Amino acid sequence: MPEENSDTSVEIPRYKESNPFNYTEVQKAKKNRSVRDAMKEYPDLPRLWIEWMYDVIENKPVSEVENIMNNNLWDVAPDKQHDLGGITKTMTVENE
Repeated sequence: MPEENSDTSVEIPRYKESNPFNYTEVQKAKKNRSVRDAMKEYPDLPRLWIEWMYDVIENKPVSEVENIMNNNLWDVAPDKQHDLGGITKTMTVENE
């Protein structure tokens, strides 16, 4: 039988929250509060989408955000046609 390692000094790496925009602790708290408030106002939107929009608004220049909103730059149809569903027909498997 293999020997068990009873060394308790081994540190288990802990989860570290992703912080690609290098927010400070105060900025992270402000973001969490803003996202929580937005989730109350827009309960049908996924939390991740709200977080993305917060990051866009916080990290882009105001003029660029206004340009996106005023010119509807993100309100365009996708380039590719997406399947919107259809009818699934069942089949019968018969043993011979």
